[in-house]
Amino acid sequence: MAIITLTDLEELPQPLVVQMEEVIAWAATVTARSAATSQKCVNGLSIIQEMRREITAHFTTQRKPYTDAAKENRAAEKAALALIAPAESRLKKQILGWDAKCRVKEDAAATAALATGTAVSRPSARPTGVSLPTTSRASLVDVQAFLSAVVQGTVPLDVVSSDAVKKAIEVQLTKLVKSQGEFYVPIPGVLVVSTPNVVAPSPRR
Repeated sequence: MAIITLTDLEELPQPLVVQMEEVIAWAATVTARSAATSQKCVNGLSIIQEMRREITAHFTTQRKPYTDAAKENRAAEKAALALIAPAESRLKKQILGWDAKCRVKEDAAATAALATGTAVSRPSARPTGVSLPTTSRASLVDVQAFLSAVVQGTVPLDVVSSDAVKKAIEVQLTKLVKSQGEFYVPIPGVLVVSTPNVVAPSPRR
C-alpha cells in the first residue's frame, strides 16, 4: 500500500488540510503531565475526532456516484439473469426428468437380465454433451445435537475451529458479553478482551 501524505490529499478542502497539518504537528509535541496538559489532550482529541467525521463524510460524498452506479450495474445484472432463469430452470427440470425415466428403464432391464441370465442391453437414450453432477450442502437443523456430536468426537474439531467459524462464534459471543454487561458469567474457553477507548466531546462551534 502506498504511503499517503498530506500533499497527496488534493481532494480534501484546503482549510481542513491546513488544520490537519497543525494538529498532527501539535499532537507530536504534547505530553499529559498535569490536569491542564491532560485537558489539552482531550481538547485536541476532540478536534481530531471531529476531523475524522468530516473526512469520512467527505469521501462518502465523493464515492456516492460510483456506489450508485455500482448498485445500478448489479441491479441490471440481476434483472438480466432473472429473465433467463425460468427457461434455465425448466430445461434443467426436463433433462433431470428424462434422466430419471431412463434410469428406471435401465434398472428394469438390469433386473430382467439378472432374472433370465441374459446380457443387459442398454441402448442409451440420453442426450450427449450434458453432465449431471450432484452437489451436496449441509444444513444445521439441531444445534444441541451437533454440539453433542462435537463433544463426543463424532464431528472433527476442525469443523468448528476454522477461522471463519471462530469469527462467527466470536461475533455472537461479543454480542452476549455486551448485552449481559456486569452480569456476564465467564464461559469456559472464552477470554473477554477489554480494550479501553477515548471519546472526546464534540468541539463547540
